[in-house]
Amino acid sequence: SSPPLLNHYELHIKKTFFHTKRNELAVKEFMEQIKQIPVERLVYVDESGAEDNITFTHGYSLQGKRCYGKKEFRHKIRVSKIAALRNRTLFAPFVFTGYCNSSVFETYLQNVLLPQLIRACFESFTRIS
Repeated sequence: SSPPLLNHYELHIKKTFFHTKRNELAVKEFMEQIKQIPVERLVYVDESGAEDNITFTHGYSLQGKRCYGKKEFRHKIRVSKIAALRNRTLFAPFVFTGYCNSSVFETYLQNVLLPQLIRACFESFTRIS
């Protein structure tokens, strides 16, 4: 929730970042292509991770007093995960230590996601026939 002063002006603390090289025309064309695909065939894939030094970035204190906190600035471990979403169902989870790069993502595609998609397609064809 926003601080009372901002609520008075109906403002909210919110920021959305876009990549500096984002091509709006390419995004629009891509979205038009996506609209042509039936929703039940779309698969969304996302990656996320967290370091072991994660902490709250906001806190509470008495009015006019600063809120202090401690944070370990060096992290030792990063745990990341990749998963897919299709038909409102999360599947093909993949958890690993470290950061995601093209090699990790290709491994995920070849060894986790694609085998599960192939199996799902095969099961669909089996039910149809």
